[in-house]
Amino acid sequence: MVENMIKLKEINTVNSALWAAYGDALGFITELADSRMVSKRTGAVTVVELVEWKRKIGGTYGPSVSMPVGTYSDDTQLRLATSRSINCDGYFSINAFSKIELPIWSAYALGAGIGSKIAASSLAKKNVAWYNNFYQGKSLYIHSGGNGAVIRIQPHVWACRTPENPESFLSDIIKNSLTTHGHPRAIAGAVFHALSLAYTMTMNRVPNINDAKVFNQWTREIPRIIRQEINLSTAWVPTFEGQFGKSLEEAYEDVHYEISELIDSVSNWNNSKDKSYKSLVDILDLKNVQIRGSGTLTAIAATAAASIEEDLTTLLVSIVNVLGTDTDSIATMVGAIRGIVDDSVPPQDVQDQLYIINDAQRLYRISINNESNNYKYPDIMHWKVASSTLDYVVNCEGQLVFPPFGVVIEQSEPFSSNNTESYNYCYQWVSSSIGQSFLVKKRNREAIKSVEMHQSISVVQPKAKEKKTIPQLEIDLSVNKGAQDLTEQTNQRILDIDSLTADAIAGNFDPKMIGLHLIDISHSDLGVNGAVAYSAIISKAISARQKRTKKQYQ
Repeated sequence: MVENMIKLKEINTVNSALWAAYGDALGFITELADSRMVSKRTGAVTVVELVEWKRKIGGTYGPSVSMPVGTYSDDTQLRLATSRSINCDGYFSINAFSKIELPIWSAYALGAGIGSKIAASSLAKKNVAWYNNFYQGKSLYIHSGGNGAVIRIQPHVWACRTPENPESFLSDIIKNSLTTHGHPRAIAGAVFHALSLAYTMTMNRVPNINDAKVFNQWTREIPRIIRQEINLSTAWVPTFEGQFGKSLEEAYEDVHYEISELIDSVSNWNNSKDKSYKSLVDILDLKNVQIRGSGTLTAIAATAAASIEEDLTTLLVSIVNVLGTDTDSIATMVGAIRGIVDDSVPPQDVQDQLYIINDAQRLYRISINNESNNYKYPDIMHWKVASSTLDYVVNCEGQLVFPPFGVVIEQSEPFSSNNTESYNYCYQWVSSSIGQSFLVKKRNREAIKSVEMHQSISVVQPKAKEKKTIPQLEIDLSVNKGAQDLTEQTNQRILDIDSLTADAIAGNFDPKMIGLHLIDISHSDLGVNGAVAYSAIISKAISARQKRTKKQYQ
């Protein structure tokens, strides 16, 4: 019985990943397009299957690039980046994700929102960490409430060993989201979608309205989870509250109310005679450019759409042909949810199909504690992003390399326009040894830079572990239990720093002890972020003691 449940979980995880990628690839064709643009891209007025199509890249003067059949967008790209950052023990390396994966992603991103791209570029700076990425410019971090985080968090649920317990995955999802998005809508949307996905995996059915109301209770728990993370509580929260103008709790209470209203609208739709996707678009106002792409709106729309009793392929075709909506993001989230309970696989392969399957299988093995492979990233302290996006792809000993993905093979002819040719660069499809394809911007062959060595991701095999299986349990989404029951892994990471700082304070801030603590933390998985958090706590404690001493002598 248990073996059958475990096998079913593997199938469900793979199908969820494949349908998510399929929905993304299908919706990418119609993303932000009107009927004239769809016709120009594909030669047809509607999209009913994956086809080869063309898209202008690099602005007004950029070239028109051929998109192979099944090309996916930033939604799937960022999911794969998140997956690689989860190691075989289920630990999410926020450092690798924020300082390596995201900055390099900006060099190959397809269809990304402006906020996500600015956030990724900002993280390339040495003085910016995942918990202080308060970027400004065309988009402000604290105003960034789009679904750029929502669409990438599924791997945390797929890899989770106890998806019935939200506390075991929500902390990582919130950290992942806050790396690029600061507005509570983005974080609450990611949490809502994660809960929908986890519920579907555990209960093997799509959530209903009452379930959605329970999910929204967790919106009020987000501030608590944020404050439990040492980097966020000491460095992120004060800056957020100062810039946002409200306390963390007030900000998320507003979003809780906003989600409640959206759920009420879905309830009215659910009770209506016309329970079609087009009527859902109308009732949620998904075409409204002022709110289109909102993290909360699209997460709730996806959960509602997943409940429509239609063949999944038919449903996704309906979603991607409602032009003026966020077609790819909604389709990819619906695919992730419905793919769990759907017995079929998508009717066509997507780009990098085998890699997506292998990635999903790896996450499944992590979820049953039976994975032995990790992605080993370059040393973050010595990792450098090229100063120019034209130099991300370079020549090393006669081979094209795209750090950190290593040697890449050209898969298409170069794409250029009069403008790109005058600046001696082009766009080109390349494939990597790990199995993922990239459309890269690079210098023409005669102008490409040469390097003597490069840093690459490698696959390592820690010592073999005993195979363990964990049967699925009935989901418990009650926030009361969750508020008292943190996962052992998260608790351990917090207690380590707490005990070290307590020792340092009790030791009257002995410099030698503090120095040894910093070295130990720097060599641990907490790394630079842990060292900064430790330093911040010690600094505050010293300041507080000085103030108390000063008062005693006044």
